[in-house]
Amino acid sequence: MIEQMYWACADALTLATQLGAARDLPPADVLSQRISGVFDQMADKARGARIPDEDVMEAKYALCAFIDEQILRSEWPGRQQWMSRPLQLMYFNENTAGEGFFARMDRLEAQPQRVHVLQIYFLCLTLGFQGQYAVRGGEGLAPIIERVGARLSRSLPRSDQLSPHGELAGGARSVVRREAPIVAVSVAVIGLAVVAFVVLRVIVSTNADSAAKSMQNFAQTSPK
Repeated sequence: MIEQMYWACADALTLATQLGAARDLPPADVLSQRISGVFDQMADKARGARIPDEDVMEAKYALCAFIDEQILRSEWPGRQQWMSRPLQLMYFNENTAGEGFFARMDRLEAQPQRVHVLQIYFLCLTLGFQGQYAVRGGEGLAPIIERVGARLSRSLPRSDQLSPHGELAGGARSVVRREAPIVAVSVAVIGLAVVAFVVLRVIVSTNADSAAKSMQNFAQTSPK
C-alpha cells in the first residue's frame, strides 16, 4: 500500500512544492477550488487503490498544512487573504496545523499498519514543512526527521531501498536543492532522507508536466 499511497498523493505533493515559489496565481477562492479538485482526484485514486478513507483524510491533513505553509512563505500578493481561510480551516475546522501535524504524526508512529500514511508526513518534512518549528528557523526538526526516517526505513521492503551508488534524476536534484530544509544533520539522517527522495524522483518525473500545466492554468485565470 506504500506505493499506492504515493501515487494517490503525488499531484498534491508536486503542486505544494510549486506553490512555494509562485507569484502569479488566481484569486484565493479560485485557487482554493482548483486545489479542491486536486484533492478530489487524490481521493479517487486512493479509492481505486482500496486505501481506507481515514488514511486518505490523515494524509490530506498533512498536505493541507504543507500547502498552507508554502503559500504563506510565497511572494503571492494574495497570501494574506488565503490565510484568512486556509485549507486546514476549510477541511478540518482548525487553524493550528503547525502543531497538529506533529501530534498526528506521533500517533501514526505508534500504528505500524499505517506506515504508508506516515511516509506522506515524512515527505512533507523533507520537502521543507516546518510547522511549529518555523519560528526557530527549523531548529529541532533534525532529530524528528531522524526518528521518523529510522521508523520508515525499518518498514520499507528491500526492493525500495536506494543503492548507495544510485543517483537522482536532474529534475529531482533541483527540487531537493530548492525545497529540502537546510539543517545540520548526521550522515545517518541524510541516508534516511534519501529514501524519501527516491520516491520524490518518481513523483517529479511522472507528474512534473501535469503540475506545470496546473500552475499555468492557475496563472491564466488570474485577472490582469
